[in-house]
Amino acid sequence: MFKFGAIFCVLVLLVAIGSGYGIHLKLGSEALNAWGAYLSGCGALTLALAAIVAGFLAISDYRTRVLAEKSKWFL
Repeated sequence: MFKFGAIFCVLVLLVAIGSGYGIHLKLGSEALNAWGAYLSGCGALTLALAAIVAGFLAISDYRTRVLAEKSKWFL
């Protein structure tokens, strides 16, 4: 599983570098800066949403574990 994740990360990195270089060649450095700011904002928003979802999942898991522990002690 780790090997697949590492390969995926390398491929994403290569696509990002290639896309950035292509934008730089076609549109110039100003457009590259604008795209960088846009993608940075998208990444921050994605991370924030992932953190919110992870928080809700953690709370749900905590409640399930507490209920299981209470049931164990009740029996």
